[in-house]
Amino acid sequence: MKFTFNISSIGGQIVRIDLKGRLLSADEAKTLLEAADQKITEGKNRFVINLKELEFVNSAGLSSLISLLTKARNKSGEVAIYGTNKRLEELIILTKLNTVFNIFKSEDEALEAINE
Repeated sequence: MKFTFNISSIGGQIVRIDLKGRLLSADEAKTLLEAADQKITEGKNRFVINLKELEFVNSAGLSSLISLLTKARNKSGEVAIYGTNKRLEELIILTKLNTVFNIFKSEDEALEAINE
């Protein structure tokens, strides 16, 4: 399945990004990062990323998520991830990105953490 995303403001400085499909290259994520940059320019620096419908991500895809995290933190923001499937969770642990990203089971938990 082709990679797609939906990005929406959900109040205050918080933006939700829903990822869907297979994130396999920086080119696929370019539009996502541009949209996130626009939100940061608007003063929105807190992101919750929904991975429930993300089937697969490789190192290039993970790199784009790290880039988003870096951009948010450079503007005193944060990123919270939720909805990982078993394969993504194992990949995140294997790459030790669980020490970098805040990962939650549900959107409510992610929102609660990002509002602190």
